[in-house]
Amino acid sequence: MKFAVANPEFEAEKLYGYIKNVTRSFDDFMFTKLKIKISREIYNSIKSGKNEIELKEELTRVIKTNKKKRLEIERNLPKIRDDWKKIEGRLFSTIKELTGRKVDKNFTCQFLTAYRSGGYEDKTNRIWIYYDRKKKFWGVTHELLHIHCWKIWNKLFKNCTWGESWKFSEVYVELLLRDTTLSFIIPKEERKLKFWKEVEPMAKKVIPLWQKRNSFEEFLVESFKKLKLKGKLK
Repeated sequence: MKFAVANPEFEAEKLYGYIKNVTRSFDDFMFTKLKIKISREIYNSIKSGKNEIELKEELTRVIKTNKKKRLEIERNLPKIRDDWKKIEGRLFSTIKELTGRKVDKNFTCQFLTAYRSGGYEDKTNRIWIYYDRKKKFWGVTHELLHIHCWKIWNKLFKNCTWGESWKFSEVYVELLLRDTTLSFIIPKEERKLKFWKEVEPMAKKVIPLWQKRNSFEEFLVESFKKLKLKGKLK
């Protein structure tokens, strides 16, 4: 895993997408935890979808003002890398045992400075996540699991609907993180199984399948059928 601080332009692009596609309102809980100040006017302009280039440039300018957080991460990068090396072997071997697939070690993780969220690009093995010393590698592992599991998903299914498949991925990633031997990566007080409200109905339907699974792939296939997701088995 290669760690770095996200450059302001990259972070502005991801923050723009986060505001436009994820946040529900200016007072959205996640949005209020920003480490930078963005006006309601800019927020509403982003939601409208107009002047994208200019707005990303403005976000870049604002993100660059958050020098303190950037310096904090840069100072901590050597320790972050050392701490990751201490757990990587155990983490990857546990993921392989749980999912039946070896983990690709060629990942890049870029730490965000301004907003508390994360994301990934499965084709490039790129992760971005807000840097939080207390949670350490919890968020990193969450996004890594998404990429890892998409490789398994794409081997099993075709012609799937992205929205449905993505929502279900939030269910099985949480199951892997909180309900298996992988939970060592999460602080003890956070290990109780819980899901986003949007995916709770899915979770309730597939938890019985999870509890009696013989393998991760079997769980995915049986859940696919149970949830009647759009697409086909390969």
